[in-house]
Amino acid sequence: MTTFFSVTVSCARCGTMSEQGQFGSVSSSGYADLDGRRPGRIRATMSAWLQECPDCLYVAQDLSIATAEEAGIVKEIGFIEAGLCEGMPDLAIRFMRRAYIDARTGQTRHAIWRLLHAAWVLDDFDLDASSVRRQAADLVLSLGDRADAEVRLLRLDLLRRSRAFTETIAEANQLLKEQLYSIFDK
Repeated sequence: MTTFFSVTVSCARCGTMSEQGQFGSVSSSGYADLDGRRPGRIRATMSAWLQECPDCLYVAQDLSIATAEEAGIVKEIGFIEAGLCEGMPDLAIRFMRRAYIDARTGQTRHAIWRLLHAAWVLDDFDLDASSVRRQAADLVLSLGDRADAEVRLLRLDLLRRSRAFTETIAEANQLLKEQLYSIFDK
């Protein structure tokens, strides 16, 4: 059984007090998809994964904590526009805004997962998530040599789900060659 409760939180950026949802426990059954998408019961808690200030729109796991850099990013037009398009669910926008903050503060891996979470929300609303997945796939490239095999495999799935099949095949072949060379070089 999943339990939710509300907490009153003061926004670290603007001081606005707001009620935010949190979950106490989650029951789950089933396995994650290739891209880590969790089973339905866990996805039902996604609204509590990030908190959003209703006044300044700052987004964080804990709204009461913000670095000066994060607080400043909220003023940027890119943050305000992140995820804004007609029909975009509020929860997807929340994840995309946090992804913007994470990307701008050098937390690229977190940004990739936030975009992936936004894509899951779009999937649950039967909306096209290919552009959001493509953004996440592009962020993987920005990691360069810091992208380990797990993140590179995630990129392949992001590309596949974005319908970039030619690119997916080319990168899968390259990754396979690299893995084979590393085995034979030993």
